[in-house]
Amino acid sequence: YPCEGGNTGACAWEIHTPDCPPEETDDPTADPTNDPTTDPTADPTNDPTNDPTADPTADPTNDPTADPTSDPVSEPAPGPGGPVNDCDDQDKCVEFDITKVSEGSYEVCFWWARDGNPECGKDGSISHVCENGPDPGTKIEGWGDGEADERCVIRKCGETALFGVKDGTGCSSYSGTLSKTIGTVEGKCSYQGDEDKYPCEGGNTGACAWEIH
Repeated sequence: YPCEGGNTGACAWEIHTPDCPPEETDDPTADPTNDPTTDPTADPTNDPTNDPTADPTADPTNDPTADPTSDPVSEPAPGPGGPVNDCDDQDKCVEFDITKVSEGSYEVCFWWARDGNPECGKDGSISHVCENGPDPGTKIEGWGDGEADERCVIRKCGETALFGVKDGTGCSSYSGTLSKTIGTVEGKCSYQGDEDKYPCEGGNTGACAWEIH
């Protein structure tokens, strides 16, 4: 009875507050089958962590290129070749110098080398070389690279040493004159024909003529 002190006969009014919400639990869904942390995909074959591609050959970690010959790590590095036909090709390989041997007398040496000449595209030996002294027309077949196979002649001051170099199809189609300077020594290369000034005797034609002075 709501009223004390002998007060009787009052009508009793009962007023209800709203119902309390249900307590939160560790299960975010009422139905555990709908918990996304339990089953991320309805179809496990669609799980990207299990099957990144429908076609395993398209997986870049398994097959970096469709054509394995295009894989740069498999391609062999290009190697040197040849021949050195004309002045432009020989310019990348030949070396020369002049040394004073006595008063008014100089030794002129001429050779070719791969070492130190990264643009020299010659492998093996050059067909032949010759010089105009001391025995004019002396020809060496299979001219190897390096100073061990250098060709040297003695010349007096003011004279020019002439060397002939023949490889591959030769120099006969070359026109003009190429100049090359090493230190203070100047060399010139050209095709001078197969007559008077041709450095190699014995019917050998097509050599490039190198004049060193």
